[in-house]
Amino acid sequence: MDFLIKILYLLTSSLLIPVIVALFVLLGWVLFEVGGFISEWYSRKNLMKGWKQQLSKIGDRKLSVAERRKCFFDKTTYPGLIALFAKQGNSVKEYADQLDRIIGELEIKSRENCSKMNLWIRIGPMLGLMGTLIPMGPALKGLSSGNMEEMVTNLVVAFSTTVTGLLIGALCSVMSVIRRHWYVRDLADIEHFMELNYIEVDHEETA
Repeated sequence: MDFLIKILYLLTSSLLIPVIVALFVLLGWVLFEVGGFISEWYSRKNLMKGWKQQLSKIGDRKLSVAERRKCFFDKTTYPGLIALFAKQGNSVKEYADQLDRIIGELEIKSRENCSKMNLWIRIGPMLGLMGTLIPMGPALKGLSSGNMEEMVTNLVVAFSTTVTGLLIGALCSVMSVIRRHWYVRDLADIEHFMELNYIEVDHEETA
C-alpha cells in the first residue's frame, strides 16, 4: 500500500511543472486576446456612429431596393460581423439564398469564437486548482519534518497558481460575455437589413 501511495505521490508531483508551464502559456494567450479585444472594442466604437447612419439609409423607403442594396454593399467600414457580411456578400448581393448561407457561416464563426473562450473559462481555474493542490503535499511534508522554508515555498506556488488560474477565467469570462453581445447585435442588424431589402421585397413581388 505504501508503495502505491509513493507512486501516486511521485506522479502527481511530476505534474506541477507541466501545469505551471500550461498556466504561463494560457496566460500569455489570454493577454494577447485582451489586446485584440481592446482593439476590436476601439474599432467598434469608432465605426458604430457611421453604421447607425448607414442603417437609416438602407431602410429609407424613398430609395429603390437596388439603391439600398448598393448603399450597403459598396462599403465595408462596418463593425464586426457586418463588415464580413458586406465583403463576402458583395458578389452575390442579388441572391438572397447565397446571402443566407453567408449569414449561417457567420453564425457558426461567432459560436466557435464564444465556445473557444468558454473552454478557457473552465480550463484556467482547473489548472489553477491543480497547481494549488499539487504543492500542498510537499508543503505538509515540509511542515511535518520542520522544514518551514520548503513549506512556505510550496504554499507560495499554490497561491500563485490559484490566482493565475482565476485571473485567466475572469478575463475570458468578461471577453466572452461582451463578444457574445456584439455578435448577437451584429447578426440582428444583418437580419434587419435582409428583412427590409430581400424578404419584404419577395413578399411584395409575390403579392
